[in-house]
Amino acid sequence: MYRDVDYLFVGKVPIEELTKAEVRMRTLLKTLLIGILVLGLFPPRVVAKEPLVLLMGQNAAPLQLAVEIVTAAYDRLGIPIVIQQMPRARSMAMASVGKADGEIAGPRVFEKAFPELHRIDVPIMTIDVMVYSCDPHILDSKNPSELQWGRLNGARLLATFTDDYENVWLGETHLELFGMLKLGRLDAVIAPRLALQLYSEQNEQGCVQSVGAPLRTVPFYHYLHRKHGNLFPIVKSEFQDMLASGDMERIRDEFFGKLSGPEQPSKS
Repeated sequence: MYRDVDYLFVGKVPIEELTKAEVRMRTLLKTLLIGILVLGLFPPRVVAKEPLVLLMGQNAAPLQLAVEIVTAAYDRLGIPIVIQQMPRARSMAMASVGKADGEIAGPRVFEKAFPELHRIDVPIMTIDVMVYSCDPHILDSKNPSELQWGRLNGARLLATFTDDYENVWLGETHLELFGMLKLGRLDAVIAPRLALQLYSEQNEQGCVQSVGAPLRTVPFYHYLHRKHGNLFPIVKSEFQDMLASGDMERIRDEFFGKLSGPEQPSKS
């Protein structure tokens, strides 16, 4: 079988009968064959020559943790990345049409609107969606549909909790939303638990507090554009390794250890 390559496997010949050129050729062929075998058995982990451009919403508080996890994964793979921030809706749209290589992280609610983004199916973090107010009993004393709500503009996940309400202020930052709460211009704000922690790092929390239990705990996933199909299994495997080894939890604990905010998220 394969007689046309039999010349590669030359039988043993006494060294004195070989010319120097033949010896060099045999050595070169052996080196080449070994190299091919090694590459086949142990493919290189570096699979991207140019840095991947990953986008993230500039006001999406939970993504600061996701950045650390995703950056660690790509560092281990030897794949350079560049992270760009922009308004949330714009970042998802640009990643979906292939003007960027992916999205740092997002909930599955985005998938119907942006089908060209492929979910790396290992949750890298979860967020607790909370109600915040200066009145701890506001949900018991008033009809939620009559309240003046606030949430981030472009946050599709948070919009699912306010779609049935008429009075919803779409803020550009949590600084704006929590500031309006303290001034009494909003009754309640829907935001991730992490948002108040980060806000309290730089601002006086004042009367703002969480009301009740989380509305929902939502897993977040890393997304890549479908043009990078060769990366899907590699990145997924790295996330699985980080999850199994406890590295994701370690990164998470170190991240929250840097915060001095009033709340710590649930372990999940």
